[in-house]
Amino acid sequence: MLEIIDLVKTFHNAEAVNGISFNIEKGQVFGLLGPNGAGKTTTIRLIMNILRPDSGEIYFNSEPRQKVSHSTFGYLPEERGLYQRANILNMLTYFGTLNGLSTHKSEVEAIRQLDKFGLVEYTQARIFELSKGMQQ
Repeated sequence: MLEIIDLVKTFHNAEAVNGISFNIEKGQVFGLLGPNGAGKTTTIRLIMNILRPDSGEIYFNSEPRQKVSHSTFGYLPEERGLYQRANILNMLTYFGTLNGLSTHKSEVEAIRQLDKFGLVEYTQARIFELSKGMQQ
């Protein structure tokens, strides 16, 4: 499903990622662990196509990563980058518009997703009122 082959990424002569390779099969749980500075975040950014590797290859379902739609991938960082005083519906609507939806379509989809997960009662709650897990 996800295949990483000999990824290398450097920043100003410092190697952030040095030849990492791994495979993740469908249904498999995978953890990327290591000390600060080991290249975990850089590897994730390479997989997400935020950064380009200096060398190496990334495949998703045997397709080169850069040919796979961004909507296929998701990434939940520790720092969520949410506007703490915004209400949930406005925040979700905003993210929808960042992903190409009209404001109306984004709002409709946000309400649909909140309802799907049993969270529609939080529509007007402010981000800071939620736990970290709820924010994620």
